[in-house]
Amino acid sequence: MLYPFEYSYGPSAMRAFSAVAIFALLLASPFRVPAHAAGEGCAAAAWSLEADGARFRAADLAHVPSGRLLEQPLPLAFALDLAPSERAGLPVAPERTGEGGAAGYVRLPAPTADGLLQVTLDQPAWIDLIAGGMPLKAVAFTGVRDCPLARKSVRFAVAAGAPLVLQISGTQAASVKLSISLLPAIK
Repeated sequence: MLYPFEYSYGPSAMRAFSAVAIFALLLASPFRVPAHAAGEGCAAAAWSLEADGARFRAADLAHVPSGRLLEQPLPLAFALDLAPSERAGLPVAPERTGEGGAAGYVRLPAPTADGLLQVTLDQPAWIDLIAGGMPLKAVAFTGVRDCPLARKSVRFAVAAGAPLVLQISGTQAASVKLSISLLPAIK
């Protein structure tokens, strides 16, 4: 006789229960592929980071010391070597100050046309773009923590003819990968 709350399961019910239990164990397994390995985290970015990610993976990615004038045409990518913030010699105080960390900068030639300068980083850090000694305000920003291609991308409206200084600060890294491109101006 069965008790009022006791159930009798047949062989097909036990197989179904076993399949559900195995599926639950697979979901909790440390051997499953993380979502960002497939690039799913990158889909949350406000714009595509594919080109920046491809530039970061280039075999000939140069390490550039802080303070250097970059004369290569855009788009370009490089690893900026940083120094402790107090010794970085940034031309302009960073807009956002933090708890020390590392910082660095590069000088960029004046753009030949008005447009949007897109700066993409492989890790979290603060980006300042200076034109004529004054910081420019970002016009757009995207950042995705679980994107393996890039961590942060910022766009600044720039005018033709004004030399630029790109400053990086607020990171604990010894170097940061940067991808810089000039997009057409929004009309």
